[in-house]
Amino acid sequence: MGEAIRFETIDDIAAFRPRATVSLDEAIWLIKSAIESARERKIRQLIIDTTGLDGFGAPSVASRHLLAREGPAPRAVQCRSPSSPGPR
Repeated sequence: MGEAIRFETIDDIAAFRPRATVSLDEAIWLIKSAIESARERKIRQLIIDTTGLDGFGAPSVASRHLLAREGPAPRAVQCRSPSSPGPR
């Protein structure tokens, strides 16, 4: 998991689309790392598409709350989660 975070760039928006079988903790680490990396690179618009991650069930409300509270303190970050994943 120590790999550098790579972003695709579309217009002026960076996209992070990890694809892996990971635990929930590893998925959270990937998301936090992407946000921190975007901040370090002064990326102002970031999309994180987690539909390529599997290996864990849907996060509980408590897990989502914990991520929101203990995440890298997003400033003006808007998070959206689809109610059901679309086709891959």
